[in-house]
Amino acid sequence: MEKADGVYLYGPITGYSLLQVTQDRKDDAIFFMARNVKTFSPMRGQEEELKGEMNIKGDYGLENPLLHPTTITTTDLNDIRHCPAMFGRFLGSPFVSTGSVIEVGFGYALQKFISAAIEVDNIHCTPKFLSCLTYRSDSVNEARGFCLEHCSPGWSKADGVYLRGEKTLELHPQFERDGIKVYQPADVQAIKTSGALVDFARIRESRVAIIDLRGHETADVDSLLDIGYAAALNKIILIVVEQGSKARYDQHPMIKGCASAPLLDDLGVAKRIAAKHLMPG
Repeated sequence: MEKADGVYLYGPITGYSLLQVTQDRKDDAIFFMARNVKTFSPMRGQEEELKGEMNIKGDYGLENPLLHPTTITTTDLNDIRHCPAMFGRFLGSPFVSTGSVIEVGFGYALQKFISAAIEVDNIHCTPKFLSCLTYRSDSVNEARGFCLEHCSPGWSKADGVYLRGEKTLELHPQFERDGIKVYQPADVQAIKTSGALVDFARIRESRVAIIDLRGHETADVDSLLDIGYAAALNKIILIVVEQGSKARYDQHPMIKGCASAPLLDDLGVAKRIAAKHLMPG
């Protein structure tokens, strides 16, 4: 099954002028289209209807079916369903965008990649709202760039490998040389939000997860969460751990039960098994 192709351009509309809400989205469309990624704007087909509007209303009643709340909501929800990623701009928002927050709820429930250009102290940024975002940045380009990872043409769904563990870095160039997409855990400091949604999203995009647990003095919570994500998503899970693990990984029944092969002590063997699942033919 191929990926849906496109980024949904959510963000504030009600209370702004037509020029304000269309200009940024046109700029975003140029950015993504230059990289062969489609965009879907909630404003498409409405510019003529709202021509000259300086303060877009939330409800135009029955005077124009295209602008009726039911029409708008149905269209926006359908767009979100068919796009793998969402991008929105909230920098400097003077008030909460009710519709945008509901759209984030749509996207979160549908397990979409939700990226936002938004300050951490923005009026929208309650802990719950932030937890729904897969990626947040003060930079428009950084937030848009994150979407490209999940919308790049040429990749089919679940065709990559997720690598957890410092020593798995040596596998990165080997997989890429074979044309296999590589995903790695989020850099929590870089994305400025919890890495949980990013890691979950990357595991979902992968067919195989290689989790290297060697050298842990105590159980690593993030690694164990990744095993849980991958198992729940029916991924191939290859766990590398030494015999006599100080964290007692090799003795835990659930770790053994989640693994798609016997527990391995050799990263090279894990790579070969992963390649068998990932390479065509």
